[in-house]
Amino acid sequence: MRARSNGLHASLRAALIGTILLGVLGVTACLDEEETYDPQPAASSAGESRAGEATAAVLACTSFQRGVAVFPTNAAANKKAIYAITTDGRLMQIWDTDQWRFDFPAEAAGHAGLRFKGIPAVFPTNAAANKKSIYAITNNGRLAQIWDTDRWNLDFPAEAAGRPRLRFEGTPAVFPTNAAANKKSIYAVTNNGRLAQIWDTDRWNLDFPLGHCSNITESG
Repeated sequence: MRARSNGLHASLRAALIGTILLGVLGVTACLDEEETYDPQPAASSAGESRAGEATAAVLACTSFQRGVAVFPTNAAANKKAIYAITTDGRLMQIWDTDQWRFDFPAEAAGHAGLRFKGIPAVFPTNAAANKKSIYAITNNGRLAQIWDTDRWNLDFPAEAAGRPRLRFEGTPAVFPTNAAANKKSIYAVTNNGRLAQIWDTDRWNLDFPLGHCSNITESG
């Protein structure tokens, strides 16, 4: 009986050690993939950039915050771009051609240290040419707009509208006011709970659809 018990314990120990080794090897494989991938800033949009080719191994080792946005790059051919924020706050674009690819639009626009939270929104600036704007909230509450022309660009619409101290949280939404002229309204909630509308004419504008409350101040 004791010999059988010792054999059972040995088997359990072997299984446990095997499980631990598999876990360690799996984590090491992920770290190796991430360490060997060196993303260079993308010079252009999803249809043109080859900043990084998203292999299954690399994406399998990337984890994301909750929620994504999707943009059709070629609806007839079932091609699309997915926008998501990684758990360490990087805004990632993942798109399919003959294979899955990815890049980091904000970093490609020259903002390598910018980090995001929440869920991004995407708006077609020129759908036929696969051009779009992405809207996302940074870790410190700034509303960012990232859009592609012949390269990635980035600005802060609320600050351009003269509200540099306004900060936001949650997920923005975007609505076309004049799609042919690439005009839109952005809707976002401030960090003190106010609903803001930011829209572009010949410049960025901002107001609060429900009015102004004198008891609420803007925070930076």
